[in-house]
Amino acid sequence: MINDLLEVTRVQAGKLLIELQSTSVSDAIVYTINTLQGAATAKGITLSSEMAHRLPSVCADPTRVRQILVILVDNAIKVTPANGTVKVQARMFEDDPNFLVLEVSDSGSGIGPDMTERVFDRLFQTSDPALAGRQGLGLGLYICKELVTRHNGKVWAKSVPGHGAVFSVTLPVFSLPDLLAPALRKERCTEGSIILVVTEIASQTGWSSDEVRTEQSHGARDLLQRCLHSDMDVLLPKTGFTGAAELFFIVAVTDEIGGEAITKRIREQFDECEHIHQAGLTLSTSYRLLDAIKRSGSESMEDFPQKVAIKIQELMDEEISSRTVIKVNKKILVVEDDSDTRKGYNIRLKANLYDTFLASDAITSVRMAREHEPDLIILDLGLPGGDGFTVIDRLKISPQLAVIPIIVVSARTGLVNRARALKAGVTAFLEKPVDNAELLAVIRRTLGGPAELKKRA
Repeated sequence: MINDLLEVTRVQAGKLLIELQSTSVSDAIVYTINTLQGAATAKGITLSSEMAHRLPSVCADPTRVRQILVILVDNAIKVTPANGTVKVQARMFEDDPNFLVLEVSDSGSGIGPDMTERVFDRLFQTSDPALAGRQGLGLGLYICKELVTRHNGKVWAKSVPGHGAVFSVTLPVFSLPDLLAPALRKERCTEGSIILVVTEIASQTGWSSDEVRTEQSHGARDLLQRCLHSDMDVLLPKTGFTGAAELFFIVAVTDEIGGEAITKRIREQFDECEHIHQAGLTLSTSYRLLDAIKRSGSESMEDFPQKVAIKIQELMDEEISSRTVIKVNKKILVVEDDSDTRKGYNIRLKANLYDTFLASDAITSVRMAREHEPDLIILDLGLPGGDGFTVIDRLKISPQLAVIPIIVVSARTGLVNRARALKAGVTAFLEKPVDNAELLAVIRRTLGGPAELKKRA
């Protein structure tokens, strides 16, 4: 409920972030089924899915698609009686081939015809005892509708009282040719040059969380959009690239002089943006000129964007491939007895592409070090089952574990503890509360980065 209230606040403030990209509906359905299978099983409900063969991707935010489905399926489970059924389906939308339709159906008591539209109203409630289990109805479905609308889709409900309900959502199919078509349909583009502008945004100190990374990426996208002065420029949706930096692509119908102008404008805008510098973000931008593409006399204007899209996709794949690494993420064992501190470490490290293992006491930490052989250990001194020095001593017994670098982060900041830890061979001794940037800097100096940077062949 608290999360719903926060989302409503974001909606009202115009701060509901949507990062459009090519998104797999199948992945979102699998995630939703896995997330809510336990709740369904607890009520004896059969939760299933059915997806049409070879569904195309949609142009949507993958996190938001999962959120939409979780809201709908969670509501369906709540109103479905024991031993009932809830089903998620996905297929092409019969009324418009440019959209997919997602359907969540249940075998509950259904919704009255006077409520199929009102259920999406903010704070809508009903006295119907059959719907008493639909807690948070007035917020969840309201948020769902806002999310779908922001994706240029539609959501509606149909029901026959006593025979369950079906909630349907449409989302636009991802199509690079369709995104490029408005710019490419201008008459002068058929003979002109086309460039691909590549902009990379990275964090000097590391992303403090996935949420912060998303927010800063959204701000960078807004700034890039303001750099486009022409209806011949298209800022493409996010690619789904999951490297250490955020990657943006702009297609512009212009020549090399125009490419220089666009990249210069981007640099100037970023240099003038104070919050970009305060966030510790860095920028690199360049452009690539496509080989000449001419439209033949017999070629329709509908076919020409398809030809250009193929070339653009090839260049984008090259750019992504040049930044793609074989993911051999560095492993960090966090040994911390305070659950909130442990959770904070986990969020920050995962946001910066480190794999993490968590332990809350001395005995478990030594066992996990043997099992996972981490590349680095973050260690608190005050632990149940023996203090941090006990952990260090036990690790030193094994030649294989003795070489693992250890960063002590502790509130025991006396000179004696510091001297004892450094004498035992720890890499660094940091005081609580530790500065996020300082900790990440020590980790990077020690490990050289979150992953082995092996470029794909």
